[in-house]
Amino acid sequence: MHLLVHGGTRTQTIPDASFDQALQTLEAVRIDLDKRGVADLKIRFCFCEKRVEAISKLRRYAEQNGSFEIHVFHGSFEDHLDAIALACRDGFTFTFIDPTGWNIRSDLVLQFLRKQKGEFLLNFMAEHVNRHAEYSKVSASFGRFLADPDWEGDLNTLPSEWSNERRVLQLLGRKMKATGAAAYLPDFPIMKPREERVKMRLVLGTHSEKGLEVFRDVQEKVERKEIETRNQLRNSDNQQVGLFSDTEIAAMQQNAAGIGCPKYQREAGSTHKGLLAGRSFVLFGAIATDLLETVPMRLTQVKRLVNELKERVS
Repeated sequence: MHLLVHGGTRTQTIPDASFDQALQTLEAVRIDLDKRGVADLKIRFCFCEKRVEAISKLRRYAEQNGSFEIHVFHGSFEDHLDAIALACRDGFTFTFIDPTGWNIRSDLVLQFLRKQKGEFLLNFMAEHVNRHAEYSKVSASFGRFLADPDWEGDLNTLPSEWSNERRVLQLLGRKMKATGAAAYLPDFPIMKPREERVKMRLVLGTHSEKGLEVFRDVQEKVERKEIETRNQLRNSDNQQVGLFSDTEIAAMQQNAAGIGCPKYQREAGSTHKGLLAGRSFVLFGAIATDLLETVPMRLTQVKRLVNELKERVS
């Protein structure tokens, strides 16, 4: 397995840096899988860094962690794609694309991802994109991000009531699928800690239907923890003490407005009940795959919803 990280270090200390967190997380995964009988799992890391002072620290870090296979490249991710592909010529590749904004040459990256045939996770900087997408001065950089210099015309064909970040993500998703980088692109939002506003979206690119299922299962856990953390911050700011625990409150809030909540059930139902009308037999897999990709719902919730829709239209 290979982990590729696009994006520079954003912190002053190595233990807090994204690449160190990635390394430690996957090492924990490797140890856990080894206990479960998945032995001899080899993990390779490829890190790219543009800044001279940061690349020196990163190389020293790689030398100090000689038990891992770490490849360090000075420069942008896009400039080293051939060398990275050579380092990752065997095994499964998971690419984490973590830019500080949207300045990525996506045409090169998408070609690389298509050839790797692995999976990737994109940190889509929704807040930045939402704020700047209509600024003429950044039109060229958005064109590189969307691998389409004429992207603004396509953007204007999408519903005007959609936010900029939703429209840009829609265009990017079309390009990703058209190039064969991924067949499915589920995403979920990460909120600003103290505000009711989306900060970023994590987008999974996968060719696996099982990947969709796992992604939504993970989303439920991450979302619950995020809600709990945000509640703790609010209570700390307001010096409030509640009657229920943070975990209990988070569970109630998630059931009301999170993954699989009534709002998303209605959204999924209105989109797909027409597929079931007048049919005695419908392939569940096709409907489930579409729902898992486009609506925040877990597989168990999708099964329940489809059964309810069948009863309504029968």
